[in-house]
Amino acid sequence: MQGIERVVFCKERGRHIKILREIVFLMLCCMFILFASGANAVEYVCTDCHTPLHGPCPDCTGCHTKSLKYPMGPGMSGLLTDSAACVTCHLAGTTVAAVHAGTPINIQNACGQCHGGSAGPGATHNGASYMSESYLTMVATGMHLPVNLAPTASFTSSISLYTVTLTDTSTDDAALPANAVTVTWGDGVSSPGNAGGTISHTYATAGTFNIVYTVRDAGGLYNSALTSVTVPQKFSITVNISPALTSSATFILKQNGITKATGTGTASYTFSNRNPGAYQVQMYKSGYTFDGNAGTAGNQNPVSVTIGPNQIVSFTHTP
Repeated sequence: MQGIERVVFCKERGRHIKILREIVFLMLCCMFILFASGANAVEYVCTDCHTPLHGPCPDCTGCHTKSLKYPMGPGMSGLLTDSAACVTCHLAGTTVAAVHAGTPINIQNACGQCHGGSAGPGATHNGASYMSESYLTMVATGMHLPVNLAPTASFTSSISLYTVTLTDTSTDDAALPANAVTVTWGDGVSSPGNAGGTISHTYATAGTFNIVYTVRDAGGLYNSALTSVTVPQKFSITVNISPALTSSATFILKQNGITKATGTGTASYTFSNRNPGAYQVQMYKSGYTFDGNAGTAGNQNPVSVTIGPNQIVSFTHTP
């Protein structure tokens, strides 16, 4: 009698050890998926039982035939081993994309095929120990987690003199947290900002600067966009003569009494790509008198003009 009890005890102990091993295996699967940064959760679950013939697949909806490590579950022996059939059986109408987004899977189809689940202890297959549907649900929690995708950094920009303003147009698969945006302006200064908001920066000196625009989501994934800006914004002064001359006159651009540029023409000339600020425009042609402001007594030559935005100056002349 004691021998029989000893045998029963050993069998029960062996069965409990087997169940424990399978529980540990399932828990390890969950942990692996939880910590596999950026990995496709469905791939790791499916490939526990199914080996792709041509290497890892991004998901279960690919076009390659799968070879089964284990036979089909109850009632599935005639089902082809293509990827669509796998999804039909294990996801039970739930798409892979929905599983990625967090939709729960059908535990009976996904796990109960081998462990019995709601079909009872007599429905186990492939040597698997029986586990109830509620127990399988508890063990499998977290196995099909949504996959966090990195955000896409994007923005629009505008320049006003030395000030650059960026408006965020970044996107992500979930709402971005506060201060998700960080802008490195290229002059040693960085600024935080919010998704959908605007961030402005005024440069202390003129020049071309490389901007790094980074967006980070709540899960720590990030994406950066790069651009360069030249400040201050450049402007132009267009000088017109009315009426037009029959031969060229000289157009002179000065700043603080110092000649910055000259040009020639009979009717118009444009000083382009100029920094913002105060300038003087002067006209010269031998034998001619020019007036750049008919509303002021006397011949106004030169005339003062401040650019930022662009400006137009008009001269009349005698004869």
